[in-house]
Amino acid sequence: MALIKCIECKKEISDTAEICPSCGCNIYKSILIAKKKAEEEEEKKKKEREDFLKIVFFVVLLILVTNSC
Repeated sequence: MALIKCIECKKEISDTAEICPSCGCNIYKSILIAKKKAEEEEEKKKKEREDFLKIVFFVVLLILVTNSC
């Protein structure tokens, strides 16, 4: 048995606990919500990087086209 920190109150609890004895937080539900939020943030960052690279590509392309004329 290991100790983990409750997502809500940050107190140490058993990793087998389903509910935090201090604050009543549903540990599994909170973990799933945190994972989903992290995945959404990662997807957002990925989209922003892709958008940035598209802009850079078109700017470089525009520079090349205008210089060749």
